[in-house]
Amino acid sequence: MKTGLISAIAALMLLAPALAFAASLESAPDNETASAAPDFYSKIINFLDGEPVRDGFMYLPFGMHTGSENKEISNNNLLGLFYRSFAVGTFNNSFDDRVWYLVYARNVATYEDFGLNYYAGAIYGYDGLLSTNSNIPLHDTFLYKYNLNPVITISPYYQISDQIELHAMFTFGYTIVGIKYNF
Repeated sequence: MKTGLISAIAALMLLAPALAFAASLESAPDNETASAAPDFYSKIINFLDGEPVRDGFMYLPFGMHTGSENKEISNNNLLGLFYRSFAVGTFNNSFDDRVWYLVYARNVATYEDFGLNYYAGAIYGYDGLLSTNSNIPLHDTFLYKYNLNPVITISPYYQISDQIELHAMFTFGYTIVGIKYNF
């Protein structure tokens, strides 16, 4: 029951920002005009550049492996501090090891009380264990054989109040949920 509820909330949180992005593109470029293609690509670049995320504190206590048979809810207790579009934090991974992260954070879409952030950066603390996770693209390369690994995450959210947001974070094969308090 809990895993179905988490999946339903996450799907709803992803839908609104996706619609906002589609609306921002307005129309597909006309292949007959040379100026339309650069305009289309500049809209994509502007979308990815997004806006700075608000400074704040994030606590995401519950997570679930989505790419494996084990769908149990685990306590990862992700803690993060956001400042000027950077976030630093820590969590307990599935191997019960302490992991640290440093990411660049951007808000790429908002629609009423819904939004979509992405985070790109590095995590430290898996000691090569991610190299065996087939849910991660390029998992069997040098990128994941050591203790320092790249990470890309998308995080849809629902703004409950001016300062409190309900967040879900999706990375390859894993979902984690909780709240963010904005300063």
